[in-house]
Amino acid sequence: MITDLRPESALSGSMDLEAIADLGENLQRFDLTHLPSVHAKVYVADRNMAVVTSGNLTSPGLIGNIEYGVAFTDQTLVSEIRKDFEDYARLTAC
Repeated sequence: MITDLRPESALSGSMDLEAIADLGENLQRFDLTHLPSVHAKVYVADRNMAVVTSGNLTSPGLIGNIEYGVAFTDQTLVSEIRKDFEDYARLTAC
């Protein structure tokens, strides 16, 4: 997971720290990377699915707001999406 971990993100409600902790505890492989100012909502589950959406992983983003997203199941596209975000994650090391 790549997200903006600045305190103001949590304080404003745009990031749910409990949800992130739950993901970390319940997923076999969970990587968390801080990338300041990231606004994209891209979720890559495995090699078989990626979701690009307007929705945050918060209660309003999942059940309260009207959001829109697209799920990709083509392995080539999923692989490209994963690579893009792995490349973004490497930016944090610079």
